[in-house]
Amino acid sequence: MKTFFIFLISMFVMTSCQQNEEEIVNDGNKKASLLINEELKTLSSFNDSILQLRPQTRGFWGTLFATVSADIIGTKAGFEASVGVAAYITAATGGTAGPITGVAVLASSGLIGAGASYGAYKGCTLSCVPDDEFYDKLLNNMMSNQLSIARNVNLFKTRVKNLAEIDITNRILDKELCTITADLHNNIVNSTIECEKHPTTRNNVNTYIPVEPLKKSSYEIPLFTDYEIINMNTTTNNALKSYYNTHDYENTLSEMITKNLISIESGNILKLFLDALQSSNGDELNLDIIINTYSKVVSESNNIKVIDKNGLLVSFITAKNSINLWKEKITN
Repeated sequence: MKTFFIFLISMFVMTSCQQNEEEIVNDGNKKASLLINEELKTLSSFNDSILQLRPQTRGFWGTLFATVSADIIGTKAGFEASVGVAAYITAATGGTAGPITGVAVLASSGLIGAGASYGAYKGCTLSCVPDDEFYDKLLNNMMSNQLSIARNVNLFKTRVKNLAEIDITNRILDKELCTITADLHNNIVNSTIECEKHPTTRNNVNTYIPVEPLKKSSYEIPLFTDYEIINMNTTTNNALKSYYNTHDYENTLSEMITKNLISIESGNILKLFLDALQSSNGDELNLDIIINTYSKVVSESNNIKVIDKNGLLVSFITAKNSINLWKEKITN
């Protein structure tokens, strides 16, 4: 089996021979505590119960799965990047994280996930293998459509403002808020595709090289400047370029852990989630069972940090929204 899954198995063996919170070494000689062995065992057992046969992923489901997988990975990486930038800004200004921080992180995650999804879709539907410049241009096209993104973000903010206080670091997000974030992702993708069909509606702003920032975001995402938003999207896009061509999510997750783009716990859980998702072949009933099972295990865990839980929960719901969106786009 590939390196990433061998790493999982070796973790189970090591922890049985060592003390409670022993540290392990990941690729790049980085030490990280993996304290979610029970959760991984539970999810692996669940996967064993549904993975009767290795699925074939060619054709329609292969293209759809590759696109949705990029979306899920991009959303989680975007969530973690947004949390990091928000924490830095909050510390630098002497403030404390509050609802505005949560809104900023969720809106940014939806935007970054949309970029990953759009890039994977465009790459999958070409007859040739695109180069890095192709994906840079795609991201530039999406991010230059600032007015449309801003409209969708403002709709998102209107939908969340009447909900309970958003505290992404201490409170587990409910399904409604995760769904609203996933809806933002779909709306941005739809707007991007619409602008492709009607390019005269685009407001052409060159975003290849982000300029140092305006205090107010052109994308209407609170807290973050244009520079920070574009930089987070560019970083995630660069990390996913190899995946867009290979569709090897296991290797991509391993690389993202090594580069500190996602946590080791999130990477291991997402690997298992994508294994299960691949086996569903897009069936809605199977998909609901998978999402509900993974959401329950993650939400009820005493070992997963709240911030990791929330990023994973948003990614799980985004998976369903993404499948529904791309089923229609790819078949049309």
